[in-house]
Amino acid sequence: MTRFRTTLFLVIGLSVLFFGCARGTKDKPFWELGDYLTERTAMDTPNLVRHVFPAHQAEEMHPETSIHVLFDHIMDRFSVSEAFHMSPEATGTVSWDNQSFTFTPTDRLAEKTKYYVTLDTQARDIYNMPMEGPISWWFMTGNIATGLASSNPARLDTGVPVDSNITLTFNHSMHYYSVQKLLSVFPRFTGRLEWTTPETMVINPDTDLKYYTEYEITVKSGALAQESGPLEKDIVVTFWTARAPVTVPPRISSTSPLPDYEYSTPDTIITIVMEKKIDPATVTAETVKLLNGANEISSVPFLQTDGLTITVTPGTNLKYNNWYTVKLSGAIKDRDGRGFDGDRDGTGEGSPADDYTFTFKTVKDREAPRPKQARALNSHTIKLTFTEPMSAGTDNLGRVAYGFTEEYHRVVKCDFNTGDDFVILTVDTPLNHGFTYGLTMSGLLKDLAGNILLPGDTVHFTGIGIGHDIEYEAHDFILDKILLPSESVRLSSLRDKPVLLHFFSVFSPQSSTALAVVEGMYPEFVNDFHFICVSLEGIGQNQLPSGLTGGTTLLNSGRQVADILHMTPVPGTMLLDRYGVINWWMMNGFDESKLRQQLEEFQGGPER
Repeated sequence: MTRFRTTLFLVIGLSVLFFGCARGTKDKPFWELGDYLTERTAMDTPNLVRHVFPAHQAEEMHPETSIHVLFDHIMDRFSVSEAFHMSPEATGTVSWDNQSFTFTPTDRLAEKTKYYVTLDTQARDIYNMPMEGPISWWFMTGNIATGLASSNPARLDTGVPVDSNITLTFNHSMHYYSVQKLLSVFPRFTGRLEWTTPETMVINPDTDLKYYTEYEITVKSGALAQESGPLEKDIVVTFWTARAPVTVPPRISSTSPLPDYEYSTPDTIITIVMEKKIDPATVTAETVKLLNGANEISSVPFLQTDGLTITVTPGTNLKYNNWYTVKLSGAIKDRDGRGFDGDRDGTGEGSPADDYTFTFKTVKDREAPRPKQARALNSHTIKLTFTEPMSAGTDNLGRVAYGFTEEYHRVVKCDFNTGDDFVILTVDTPLNHGFTYGLTMSGLLKDLAGNILLPGDTVHFTGIGIGHDIEYEAHDFILDKILLPSESVRLSSLRDKPVLLHFFSVFSPQSSTALAVVEGMYPEFVNDFHFICVSLEGIGQNQLPSGLTGGTTLLNSGRQVADILHMTPVPGTMLLDRYGVINWWMMNGFDESKLRQQLEEFQGGPER
């Protein structure tokens, strides 16, 4: 009984204390309520403001500040917007984040000005409960240090037109003479200054700026503002002007077939590669023609999406053992309107002065192996694919030429296996990145049926140059085995068949599961692939996941390999062909079906 009475008196006492506090705070401004505001959250009490920013009587506030109000109830947003007032008035936008209201002025507030903020009783919560009374507070703005608000060109801009004016916009009204006295430009040029507003100065050069030049505009510290302090530190704006426009007219880079080539097949599609991008509207059946003697052959000329390559597709297969002529009209133009320079004299004079023709001949009525596709693997190596599986026997295989220039790269090595439909070629000098090359065969190669690869056929490819990332070639490495630490494996020694190279982490359950899947594939593909699984951490035998069959070769430590291959050291799988070229990889995830599909494709083609 005594315990019950004590509890009852305690509850009554706390209730009286609580309601007494509530009544005692009714008429106080919110900034005097202290911690009470942060604790009052009951939904049956009038809604109050929990916090504001800027705080009441705050001084030296930045003129670009926003006003924030945090309520202790979920509010009716429209009513709060209607209840919000500022004096002096300011326009702006309203945003909400749960119970937090933000007013962002459209323009910067006035400096050194006292602003009053009011929330009147129109503000209601979502239960239509109004404010107990209006709430207001004030804050004081400060000064903004004199500086640059913006520039045109902007800092570090590139490709700026050489006929541009230079505009500097300050964040204060400036004393013109003091700015002009402390202004410098490099490289120097003559011009005139114009102040379009008290804040904005425009530099008008007398002549165009120099092409592809870095300019530096400087206003030294000390420049005076009209209603603020002086510039405290230098203003420096640098920018690069645009490159000079290319004025060379469009010319032919290469053709396929080559001019006067005598071994084209009847299904030949003619390719003309230009040095500059061509206006598609000028590539028509009237400007690109295929002729057999004086007779025009039905064909479809088409400009590829790269803007450089024109293909001419005959309406039907050509006849065997016939000479054909391709004629390009001088009416063809590039995208800047410059005429085609067919006679390569440096000017585009139109048709017929710049008409260009080349001829080729189809083979006699028998089939011969032909090069089908070329691809640069790195700066010295090319993979060439043929239409037929080839047999051994090669001599002075060919050369690689860039366009019509004399920049030739001699083929010094040819690696292939009998029965493959591809060879790996090594050239004597580096290929240039991004250049289009023509690979011309001039040696002696036979297919499995004994047909000779006819000389002169050309395929085109793009070079991958020194100094650029090599996408396909894997660098060599030597790593120790986990199960037999005294033994090691060198990647370059595994050239008798393709390599599945799998990186795993023993600290990742998903990676351990993927390792088990790869181990499970080993018996099915062991005759066609080397299975090499590399740990991303230096581990011992006792740290390997349980249940491994031991069929795959397990190596330490994969982070070293990842650095050599220029890849992030994360779990993943890649497939390398017999020449150490990465043909496929799967990183940041593991998909058994995709891996199986790739393994089966490697099995199915002699190219691998």
